[in-house]
Amino acid sequence: AFVALIIVSNVINTLFSSGYSAWHANFLRENVRASYFFSSSCVTSVIVYGTLFVVSIFTDSAKEAGAEQYLGTLTAIRYAAFAFALIDVVISMLPKEYEYSKTVEKPRLADVFRLPVKNRPFIRTVIIIACVTFAMNIHVGYMDSYILDTVGVPYSLTSGINALYFLFFIIFGPMWNAFIKKQTWVRALAWVLFMDCPTYLLFSFITPSNYVWLYPTVRFSQHIFGVVRNAIVASLPYLNLPDTDTTNYLAFYTIVNNLGAFASRLVGTLIYDGFGDFRVKLFSAEIASVPFLFGLVGILEI
Repeated sequence: AFVALIIVSNVINTLFSSGYSAWHANFLRENVRASYFFSSSCVTSVIVYGTLFVVSIFTDSAKEAGAEQYLGTLTAIRYAAFAFALIDVVISMLPKEYEYSKTVEKPRLADVFRLPVKNRPFIRTVIIIACVTFAMNIHVGYMDSYILDTVGVPYSLTSGINALYFLFFIIFGPMWNAFIKKQTWVRALAWVLFMDCPTYLLFSFITPSNYVWLYPTVRFSQHIFGVVRNAIVASLPYLNLPDTDTTNYLAFYTIVNNLGAFASRLVGTLIYDGFGDFRVKLFSAEIASVPFLFGLVGILEI
């Protein structure tokens, strides 16, 4: 039942999300796009990570109170999440809706693929996004459990560091905004990926004996580069987006980007399963499957 709900949810989201993006694209012109994504990401991080931090305190205390109290707390959190989802829908519908320019009168599913493949600048942009998505997702399925269970980093430390993410938008946002304007979108992304790769290579060397100083160092460094990387990736679909048939183009981008994420998770799983008890010796450290995936993210970023 849970799997069925997730599938239905993702199908509905995929069908409608490109329509929302095409609707709101009118408000994301070149002169405001970077500032918008910095600002919205900052607000999102405050709400998301702040909420997770507060929820983690409630759930930890509920765990100590017993199973019944814990279940009741989780149920209350789910109802609250559903209420916020409804608010999200209402807010998403507030902007004015403009007329959509299109080249075909009767929409066809084939147009989702037929029209974008003829637009070479847009296709190249989507390929870049899919490659970044592939690189950044190959470790995701195992990162949290490894850090929390194997390394033994306290959940309060991980959620606390995440909760501070919004400060990095405030501190580094203006600098990165100027950097994007000077370098242009794609070149800025290339530089940021290159600068970010050492943080994932260092991630491979986090152990129970050094996480107290190395884990915060790595995560705060990733916050600095994540601020600009995520803003650029969110902006790229609009970079070469035509003014006509925008829904078809954005639907195509969503499909290809999701395929990139799926392929990344699949490859990550195959590597994890294939590793078994094998260890890679690097300097004085023995790298297991999950740390290997961390390092692989850094290599793929390069």
